[in-house]
Amino acid sequence: MSVTRNPSTISYLSTTRRRRTPSALLIGITVAVSATLGACSNGGDGTGVTIVDAGGTDGGLHGVVPTERFAKPALNLTDTDGRPFDLRARTQGKITLLFFGYTMCPDVCPTTMADIAAALDEVDRSVRDQVSVVFVSTDPDRDTAPVLDRWLSQFDSTFIGVRGPFKDVQAQAEAIGVPLEAPKVQADGSVLVTHGSQVIAFGRDARARVLYLAGTPVADYIADLPVLTAETLGTDPRDGTATATPRATSAPRVTATPRVTATPGSSGTAGTTNTVQTTGDSRPALVAAG
Repeated sequence: MSVTRNPSTISYLSTTRRRRTPSALLIGITVAVSATLGACSNGGDGTGVTIVDAGGTDGGLHGVVPTERFAKPALNLTDTDGRPFDLRARTQGKITLLFFGYTMCPDVCPTTMADIAAALDEVDRSVRDQVSVVFVSTDPDRDTAPVLDRWLSQFDSTFIGVRGPFKDVQAQAEAIGVPLEAPKVQADGSVLVTHGSQVIAFGRDARARVLYLAGTPVADYIADLPVLTAETLGTDPRDGTATATPRATSAPRVTATPRVTATPGSSGTAGTTNTVQTTGDSRPALVAAG
């Protein structure tokens, strides 16, 4: 695993996507973070993963706070039981962690799921019960319902797997600023899937509250989850919409640093090439390929 911690202003980047996501839904922030564009597959040599530590940015939170709190999407896909899945309805009133990835991803996807699972094991049960984790497959042809369900169960049996036709998944991802490319078969037979690597945390008001970039430390999730679950649901007087209001809480006690000794993932070896992209734009590149 390579670790990059060279702070810079990074641009939001989707390598070949010509369709523009509405600017109001993009993560329009300038923040000193380390973000890399990884090109990796479930075959080949070498490994790499984006490591980010943005520090506390809002109300003591350690993730990156978007300039506009866009609404939680319905998704309208299918869960691993074959039932229609409405994200808003299924996670109503809960803190929701949403991630787009796939089961054969060699690095960022299993690492992110393992880190979230480790954090949930450390926080109080009262906090854990108020959090929903939803994983949307970006490789639905290979991620069948049984495969996705079995893979997620390695991390936490409560994690929700969601899938659907790739074009539907891509449309839903790009609508909330998560870049996604169709899986590509490489010359060596490996499959490359380029996808956004951010975890989007939605508050109780069903709006984006904070973003966690790839490589966010487990300790940051442990610190932030009690803060997010303690926020009360109110109404924004400006437009009458629901809004989450921070409530004073004591800092969570962490008696030991969680350590993940084994990370479930693909049987293949990751092949990764990392390139830092910088431009005059000020939106962070949150793209991983695997």
